[in-house]
Amino acid sequence: MLARDAVELGVEDLAEPVKVSVWEPAAAIGLRLDGQYRNGRAYERRDVAGDRIAFRVGFLTSATYKPGVNYRETWVWGDPRAMALRPLGDSPLESQPRPGDAVRLRRPLRSTAGYGEEVVESYRPDLPPQPVQVRVGGEWHRGNAYHRYRHADGRLSVRVIVRFDEHGWTMAYVRRYWWDPAAITEDLGNGRATPT
Repeated sequence: MLARDAVELGVEDLAEPVKVSVWEPAAAIGLRLDGQYRNGRAYERRDVAGDRIAFRVGFLTSATYKPGVNYRETWVWGDPRAMALRPLGDSPLESQPRPGDAVRLRRPLRSTAGYGEEVVESYRPDLPPQPVQVRVGGEWHRGNAYHRYRHADGRLSVRVIVRFDEHGWTMAYVRRYWWDPAAITEDLGNGRATPT
């Protein structure tokens, strides 16, 4: 849960960026601003002097979209207690897979009967998801499992939201991985995964 409002900044605060990253596609965000929670997109990240991070974000100012009327863009200081990020692209950690990493399922397998899968486990909305740890980039990362699927060939896959630390910022990625108990394990809550 977001604990405080994001702080907006002016262009004078962005005068000399150390590094600029434009996200294509944009990252989905949850943002608290003016005392209200808003869903939106982050389009650009700028690392500026003093080890600060600024984000160019956009969001609807009312529930119904009216072109040119109720969409607002602004710059805010990066603050994990005021904004949550959920990038839509790949994480840098995923660019160099290591032996033993969880294997990502890029898109659902299609068959003549639809996706060729049936839900084996589905965590109900009134229950918390299953905490797990997922091995990516040679390291364990915490996440939450939401569904597990059985495919037509008998294999299982699992849908998780996994969190990676990227330059001091926690990024939450929605992923599907082939089920492998050596690479996806129950989280015991003490920072260690169950033995495999």
